[in-house]
Amino acid sequence: WTQQFDAIFSDLEMPRVGGFDLLTELNDREESRTMPVAIVTTRNEPEIQERALQLGADDFLAKPVTPTTVQNALNKLAILS
Repeated sequence: WTQQFDAIFSDLEMPRVGGFDLLTELNDREESRTMPVAIVTTRNEPEIQERALQLGADDFLAKPVTPTTVQNALNKLAILS
C-alpha cells in the first residue's frame, strides 16, 4: 500500500474484482486485516450479508445510502465521532 486509509467502503459487484474477492484478499494481507470494511450494495439478501460478514466485513449497507447511513457506519466503525 502506498497510502493509509481509515476504512474501506466497497461494493460487492465491481468490474475487475468482486467484493467477496476483495474481502478475501484484505484478510490475506497482514497489513489490512484490521482495516474496517463496510460493504455497500443493492444485494441485501440475508445470505449475501452473512457471507460478507463471514469474510471479514465489519458493516453492511444496503443501497441507496444516505449521508446519515454513511455517518452511522463511520461511527460504528469508530472512524468519526
